[in-house]
Amino acid sequence: MAAVDRSLWQGIIQQVVSAGGNIIRPWFTQLEPISLDHGLLEIQVPGRKERDYCQRHAMRLFTEAAQAATGRLVGVCFLTQADAASETQ
Repeated sequence: MAAVDRSLWQGIIQQVVSAGGNIIRPWFTQLEPISLDHGLLEIQVPGRKERDYCQRHAMRLFTEAAQAATGRLVGVCFLTQADAASETQ
């Protein structure tokens, strides 16, 4: 699992905020990168409601921001802390 560079993450978030419009939610400040490995950016969200919201409404926004920031084809997935813990077991 490769950690996400903080400056890369900041670039992704800046692009999300600038392009997000009414999709942006106050709790987006609580999102944290988990890893960027094999073309998949995993992002930790505060809970299930936030995960579901991101999957329905913000997936494209984060995917495009991650691809612009890395210059590569990147997919994005949103995980709660419980999701992330069960994935490492």
